[in-house]
Amino acid sequence: DRDYLLSFAKPVLLKVWPMSSGEVEEKKTDLKTLAMMEVTELWTDCGQSFRMLPQSIDWHGVEPNKYQEDTIMRSAEEVGVPSSLLKITAEDPLKFLESASENSMESVMISKTLNEIDECAKLLQDAHRVLRPGGKLVAWEIKGSSCKLDAPLSTYLEDTVGFFDVEEREHDQTSLKCIVALKERDIRQMSPNFLFPFGGLRPQ
Repeated sequence: DRDYLLSFAKPVLLKVWPMSSGEVEEKKTDLKTLAMMEVTELWTDCGQSFRMLPQSIDWHGVEPNKYQEDTIMRSAEEVGVPSSLLKITAEDPLKFLESASENSMESVMISKTLNEIDECAKLLQDAHRVLRPGGKLVAWEIKGSSCKLDAPLSTYLEDTVGFFDVEEREHDQTSLKCIVALKERDIRQMSPNFLFPFGGLRPQ
């Protein structure tokens, strides 16, 4: 079937036309924010992100093409990512998020550009729901284009979805723009030292 054929063709294409060193460095900069986190990557694209993700992560990939698992594991092995830190789920990422529990993930990384996703609004809303307070969303969109939303992306993420501290960074080497958004911490989960850093203001 089509997925089976793509599982062979896509790795070959990536070797013939690999990402440039400039593209890799820009993606590395985007992904530094995920250091020391559990990362749930949607649409894993043959495991390309292993070259760019911080090494200090646990990784869960959600990939709709069930035939890509071997390619993903080889990509991880090539850069020294131990298999013990990896988990792969062969499922439609939209359905995966929809069925996931609230506050169950530390970070969500959407490797397919948002412009390519028809149900972009629902995807972003579900990403916010499944993230734990303080969790992060990392995604990309093509500059000069936009997914089907009622407002510009950063405005939509903050005002409609409820993300906090949304940052956008345009790439110099590609046509991509990176978006990083934070799910605001619940005040009940913040430590007294964070809320009252000067001690004397802390309620007794």
